[in-house]
Amino acid sequence: MQTKLFKLKASSRAILFTSGVIRNMGRRFLNVKTKEIFLGDNAGKKINEVLEKYLPYQKVLIVTTSKLKKNEEKCYENLLKSIKNPNFEYIFSKKIDVNKNEAINLLKNVSEDVACILAIGSTKLINLVKVISFIKSIPYIIYPTVKIEPQYLCRTSEVEVDGVTKFYKVNPPLAIIAEKSLLLKTKKTFILDTFCQIVGLTSFLLDEFLIGACQAKTIFLHHFEAIKNLIINTINLDEKLYNYKPEAIIKLMNNALKAGIILQSLNCKNIDSATLNSLALSQINNDSKIHPAYYKVISSLFLFNIYESFIVNLKENNYLLVDIKNRLKVSAQVFYGSSSLKVNLINNIKQDENLKMCVYHIKEFEDEMLSEIAEAKKIMLKAYTIFKRMNLKLSFYIEKSLNSKNIKKAICLSPDISTSDNFLKILCRFGVLDYNF
Repeated sequence: MQTKLFKLKASSRAILFTSGVIRNMGRRFLNVKTKEIFLGDNAGKKINEVLEKYLPYQKVLIVTTSKLKKNEEKCYENLLKSIKNPNFEYIFSKKIDVNKNEAINLLKNVSEDVACILAIGSTKLINLVKVISFIKSIPYIIYPTVKIEPQYLCRTSEVEVDGVTKFYKVNPPLAIIAEKSLLLKTKKTFILDTFCQIVGLTSFLLDEFLIGACQAKTIFLHHFEAIKNLIINTINLDEKLYNYKPEAIIKLMNNALKAGIILQSLNCKNIDSATLNSLALSQINNDSKIHPAYYKVISSLFLFNIYESFIVNLKENNYLLVDIKNRLKVSAQVFYGSSSLKVNLINNIKQDENLKMCVYHIKEFEDEMLSEIAEAKKIMLKAYTIFKRMNLKLSFYIEKSLNSKNIKKAICLSPDISTSDNFLKILCRFGVLDYNF
């Protein structure tokens, strides 16, 4: 069985952090699935109810930012007053970077009597808490302040190591508690982020189907149909969404929670092609104005066209050998010579002895695969229209700042970020992504 994610071991921190035996009060409270989800008013009261129900009298570490404490002073004070468990705070005073150093600093402040971490903030802070929670084997609660993403509920976290984003397997949150009033007054760009994360799951669904077909498995689980329905439901918000109607915003956030719960139940181990591609494209463009989630929507259409062309033109003996030397040379220019990229590339192509059988399966299920791609393209074209109308100024800027050369380079390099099973990895094995390197 291939390793799809980097695995953090709770008994040893050798992979990312300093080694040592871990003893804590919270291990016995650790959950295997999310127990509570809430989106509404008086979220502070709900957090206290969750703590009293699952961790009575236990010490809680509250992790947040000085910016949030200042901007939402009244809300934050009311939240603290609602929590009856003994607690103390860890405050980030500067911009959060989800990397090894930040994780180590936070880890040092998690005393052995802490039984739970309450993450109050957005994506980067939440990803950091996820990793620390897993290392310390204690539960965590998420209190999102600007948006909700399906990934908050997933058993993965993104951490930057040696200049490259890596995906680590972690535990799911004990609960996600969101204050409706906070989400309704958030910036439009954060709402756009959530929209992109939901519709971006189209690529995940397509990857799962195409990979299944390459292995002669074409039965789609009902969970996948449920996610597809949530994507369509989100797109059907249409003009209400790009006019930022309150009911559409809350519906969007609810859809993100529902999608997250489904992804958690699937215990997904693979990182889809669009996610990896968006990270590679973000690294190449190096533009802080453009969130990686935006690239998911834009580059998916390029990916789907490549998939279609590959399947139609594939023949038993018309593929090339992977040019490892050249790939590593180009990736070193983008990812600054990270050693993990070479390891990933070797792992990704080491099963090339199965390529002939893979070709046979692809040609057998060609019609079904092309049909799924056509449906995914239709969904993403609608999503792209809504994406543009939600922020025309930003979409104009993105379209002008992107060029096809960078998009092609990102598509070629993205499989090397991870050893996850996705369709780009299949193309990598066939040498298709070495074109014009």
